[in-house]
Amino acid sequence: MLVLLGCASAPPKLVDTDSAPPQIDISPEIELSCMAATGVSAVMDGNGNAHILMALSDPHELQYLVISPQGIVHKDIVRKTGSFDTLDVAFDREGRLHAIVDAEHLVCERGTWRTIQENKCKIFVQGEKSLACIFSIAGKEVGSPGRWDIYGFGGPGFGIIWPWYTYPKKFVLIRETPTGWSDWTILDRNTQLDLETFKAVSDDQGTIHVVYQSGRGGAIAAGAADIRTGYSNIGYARLEKTPGEINTDRMSAHDSSKREPDPSSSETQGRAIDLPGYGGRFYDVAVDRESGVLLIAYRGFDNRSYHSCLIREGRTTDCKPGFLSGLYFDAHLASAGNQGFHAVLEGETRNPWSWTAILPLLYLEYRNGKWSLPVDVGDFYNEWGAWGLVRLVSDRSGRAILIWPKEGKRLAARWFEPSPQH
Repeated sequence: MLVLLGCASAPPKLVDTDSAPPQIDISPEIELSCMAATGVSAVMDGNGNAHILMALSDPHELQYLVISPQGIVHKDIVRKTGSFDTLDVAFDREGRLHAIVDAEHLVCERGTWRTIQENKCKIFVQGEKSLACIFSIAGKEVGSPGRWDIYGFGGPGFGIIWPWYTYPKKFVLIRETPTGWSDWTILDRNTQLDLETFKAVSDDQGTIHVVYQSGRGGAIAAGAADIRTGYSNIGYARLEKTPGEINTDRMSAHDSSKREPDPSSSETQGRAIDLPGYGGRFYDVAVDRESGVLLIAYRGFDNRSYHSCLIREGRTTDCKPGFLSGLYFDAHLASAGNQGFHAVLEGETRNPWSWTAILPLLYLEYRNGKWSLPVDVGDFYNEWGAWGLVRLVSDRSGRAILIWPKEGKRLAARWFEPSPQH
């Protein structure tokens, strides 16, 4: 059954003037927590269920939930002590569930969670039958060249400018193998630029696609004007799956004691990609697992429109500048199967004069080169600490689940099921 929960109160302008409603079954809202959440991560299994790790503030505990389209089917408490500021979950090649919980790497085996090593991972990247990990590292530790940034302040007739020598921040990728973790692959090791933010996804061929921002620091404060001497670029890197030799001395690659430069580490050099109207922040990517085609959605320079492009073989195509107009914040994307994609955008506040912004969550479907009409699927209460609690994940069939914070940072969820005709 197709459930249309309501169109946006002032329907946004779409590039595709012949857009139709999305052919998606939308479930009723499911309550995940009645207490305030401080963090959440989710992943889908092969049976169409969502596995959710959820941090609560009162009581202070880390909960693990398994949820089906019919509701919550399993719930337990992972722990009640410690910090839960950073969370991520993913399955490995054996079907075991792994979790990043701040500085720890946990695995769930036969219903029991245990810590397997100290963790430096920032995120997991899960493929069809593989697991990878990405973490950041100081460029000085892996042989990256340093640079001079320019800072200063002042006004008419007086000012101070000073150079600052620094090393860039880099990202490292390691892959799970049958015998441990692979050698490091360092992204853009030989450039002077910081790697600032990234989104990473994996296709069925084991290729990991990374879209990232790179740039350099520097600014001069001059009276009422600030002059930024640094800059930021958007890049793309394609990391092919290669068996390679496994360095058993680096199987605990997260361990800070193992973080010296290693001659066996490899480098992958990304390339700049052209994103018309890119505004420098607020973007997300998803991959069609079979074809390896990516969709990227990003906010424009004007801060009042969202754009999208496909990425094929490292080059942008089929761009839709301003496919949705209005004041929007983060975009959340997930594969819908058969080269289609789910998208949820955080829209313009419903209550501009309130301390707590209530943002409508708008669902759109991208398929056959066109965007659907937006459908209002919930209210995101953007309270202090609620930013970052929205998650959208999907499985191979295109079934997706949206998780978001309601009033009081209580988490709720909805399922999206592609129409059988897709």
